[in-house]
Amino acid sequence: MAICSQMSSANDVYNWVEFSLADKFSIGRLTHFPDNQLLIVTPPTLRQKRVIKGTSCVHSDSVFKYGLSDTNQCKLHYENQFQEKRNHGPTWSRPPTHATKPSHDVYESCWKYSTTNTSWLSSYIGDFALFYNPGGYYVTISKLANETRDQVHYLRRFGWIDGYTRFLMLETVLYNVPHRIYCVTMVAIEISNTGNYVVKPQLMFMRSHHVE
Repeated sequence: MAICSQMSSANDVYNWVEFSLADKFSIGRLTHFPDNQLLIVTPPTLRQKRVIKGTSCVHSDSVFKYGLSDTNQCKLHYENQFQEKRNHGPTWSRPPTHATKPSHDVYESCWKYSTTNTSWLSSYIGDFALFYNPGGYYVTISKLANETRDQVHYLRRFGWIDGYTRFLMLETVLYNVPHRIYCVTMVAIEISNTGNYVVKPQLMFMRSHHVE
């Protein structure tokens, strides 16, 4: 999988998913790549962790508002105590009421916080945090390339990645048929409160054994 090591903005992430992942993972027919040797075991998921809205300096006013420590210190690193866990609507607004919720919004789950741990890692140790714990806001990438592009257009239009996004993790599991090897593929994207992006891929291999 091609990794865009020069990612430096939300637009770069959207383009990576739309123009790279849509063609490589969303093959639109079956659950395998054209060579029939590499199977997609689980569809790619994109998970976001974000911080409570406050100042751009993570977040002196939020610390005070929520009764956290260090009311005056500007936090340069992500801390789990600042994590946003509320449900939202598009553009991270208040969630729509039943009367105003659009019936066609098939992507509404991406605005809802989930504690479900679908990650192969219990936590991720990053450059801008001691660790990122499980949970977050999830997007499951479609198997169909055109649907993946529709997803990206929706996320881009409504600002799913914004100034309060601090961590993105793409995960999928692949299986190499000839060699009977599972590959857990992870791409971690950290975003500092000053807007710096750090992109790191991580692979975990597991071989399956045939027992007669």
